Amino acid sequence: GADASLSLARSFGDLRHTVRPFAGLRYTSPSGDRDLPLYDALDRVDGGTVFRYGFGSRLLSDPAGGERKELAAVSLSQSYDLDERVIDDHFSDVDMAVRASPSQRLSIRTLASYNLGSDMLTGAIASLGLRDIALPGLDNGGSSLALAYRYVRRRYPTGVVDPGDADAVLADIESAEGRIDVPLMSRVGIALSGRYDLAGDEFVERAAGVRIGSSCDCWALDIGYVERVNPDEGQLRVLVELSGLGDLGSSISSTLRPSLEGIHASEASFVRSGW
Repeated sequence: GADASLSLARSFGDLRHTVRPFAGLRYTSPSGDRDLPLYDALDRVDGGTVFRYGFGSRLLSDPAGGERKELAAVSLSQSYDLDERVIDDHFSDVDMAVRASPSQRLSIRTLASYNLGSDMLTGAIASLGLRDIALPGLDNGGSSLALAYRYVRRRYPTGVVDPGDADAVLADIESAEGRIDVPLMSRVGIALSGRYDLAGDEFVERAAGVRIGSSCDCWALDIGYVERVNPDEGQLRVLVELSGLGDLGSSISSTLRPSLEGIHASEASFVRSGW
């Protein structure tokens, strides 16, 4: 592979604006599955040559003698597959992402994918994060709240795919999810999370947990319970964290997919977390 980018920047008082166009070419050789009995045609590496291009722009606070902090960013990108077509086109969806952090307590992230050839929105994610908020009845202000909305188009218009294809009759996915962490005392906190299927009008995932920390800040224990619809099961999750050594187990915060952050940020562009 090969990558190229150009960074342009200009300062306006305590603000700094950057623009970075970028392009990249990736080649991957196809991998056969005859000599790999643990893999099949569905999960093998698909070879091909893909050209990706776009630009990213950031607005930073740039105080004299202070630390730069990102206030907002926008990214626009697309790729061209030289070998294969997706929905009768070598061009991918156009991915546009915006994130904003007007304060240390508030963050907003969005990502949308639009298919120009089919003239349709194929997916979108929007998330809101609040940190260090004060709740009624609690003296400390260390609570946090995260909310996310997710949309994935699964029904393609007639003529794009065979109407008899099973993929053509799948319903769109539309869901909302959230998580709240509340410190009840100095070393004890609770967490509640859930995911609601807006199309099916039901909760598909609910979870609750408690976190206990030590007075020396050298260990922490997470205990939570997760109830899911698909697969229909309940899980007890335990996570033990040892400061400076690592952790063992899992917590309820790892159950929501996609993550409540919605998108993963990079300096030049955003990468979709997966519809």
